[in-house]
Amino acid sequence: MKDQIKMREEEISRLLMEQPVDLKALRKLSRSEGGFINNQLRARVWPKLLGVNRFDIPDYRSFIDPHRDDSQVKVDVERSLWKIDKTVTWRDTFREDRRKALCDIMMAILCRNADLYYYQGFHDVTSVFLLVLDDDHIAFALAEVISRDYISDFMNCDFEVVGRSMKMLFVIIKASDSVLHRFLMSAEMEPFFATSWLLTWFAHDLQYISDAARLFDAILCSHPLFIYYLCAAYVIHLRNEILAAECDFSGIHDVLVRAPSVHGFPTDKIIALADTLFARTPPDVLKKLCDPEVQKLIYYNQIAAICKPHVYVDFIDSDWTILQRMRVRHSGGQSFYLERQFASAMTLIGWNSAAHELMDATVHAAHYDNKGNSSDSGSAPRNDKKDSKGIKGSPPARLIKNGQAKKTENDKGMKSGLYYMSTMSGQGMVVIAIVIGLVSYS
Repeated sequence: MKDQIKMREEEISRLLMEQPVDLKALRKLSRSEGGFINNQLRARVWPKLLGVNRFDIPDYRSFIDPHRDDSQVKVDVERSLWKIDKTVTWRDTFREDRRKALCDIMMAILCRNADLYYYQGFHDVTSVFLLVLDDDHIAFALAEVISRDYISDFMNCDFEVVGRSMKMLFVIIKASDSVLHRFLMSAEMEPFFATSWLLTWFAHDLQYISDAARLFDAILCSHPLFIYYLCAAYVIHLRNEILAAECDFSGIHDVLVRAPSVHGFPTDKIIALADTLFARTPPDVLKKLCDPEVQKLIYYNQIAAICKPHVYVDFIDSDWTILQRMRVRHSGGQSFYLERQFASAMTLIGWNSAAHELMDATVHAAHYDNKGNSSDSGSAPRNDKKDSKGIKGSPPARLIKNGQAKKTENDKGMKSGLYYMSTMSGQGMVVIAIVIGLVSYS
């Protein structure tokens, strides 16, 4: 099992190093067990999937102005970041700091997109980006993309469209399990049991951030309607529990709303079942099976997830290509060619973590000065506070001090001298990498 995970980590790392990055291959890997494996890889993969250049993001705080939803956002944020496992051991001061960042990210998105309205649950979705990516600016950029391309139906001025479109859940269930559907209809069930599942991408109902991140792996690689299929898949997964309950609204509703905490949430199994449902009743078929009320919404282009779906591309520039352009822009033509060759060599001999940290180091060298300030006058530093290592600047600043890349605690496989890039020539680095590769395989 560990060997399989290691192989998939290497496959994801290899895809990210290629030019261009094959997004179709990454989307396929999102369906393998564990998805994108860990948060370090997700921090590199998720921006690619959403077309975000994670190295050139403006300071979101500059977009914040007084807004109509100020008070509701603050109320919801005060109740956030305490239930999911990663936040349980946080100190109160750190929790307040993270809540302030969460509030600012959402307010920046709302102020920058005047047609979007805050809804209760948006903070749950945004908090997953904040917790997984561990970078406020990247979290802002990704949350802004999904607010426009995935959940804009939830961010209308009212819930009329959402309330009606939720009936699609029963259409999906009926196409797969007519017995279960008949039982639910006999109990006069309404789809409102799935409200928090749908609006928060299950983030409100899950205890572990790893489960939420795994679901996001799949959702970000799928049609915007995929969350409906996930909700239907979870209902079908609970088939035995539902059929064992009394055939009445309150009994079944209670089983469903308590299910994530009582029966758990096997993420990989639910994703696989949702894929089966999607293949059986794809969106083009689904919209024809909906009741007249929903079809009317579709006719008038009022369900964005159907009428204006996210446009996918199959390839996108690699980080190295982006960084090379930034270097040309900022420092008159210098190239990342040798650093790329060195990182590629480390990837080939199994030092994926070291290769990624080298990339972050060169990013910081290109985009930030020694004080942690952006070299791009249009951008601001990712963080203006000290990070966990006590070095001021963006997250890659853990690896940089005075222009030199330093060895970190995670570089167990690397000799510290290899990270002092400023003391050796590019040819020397490649030779050392090749020599160490030969030694490691001898």
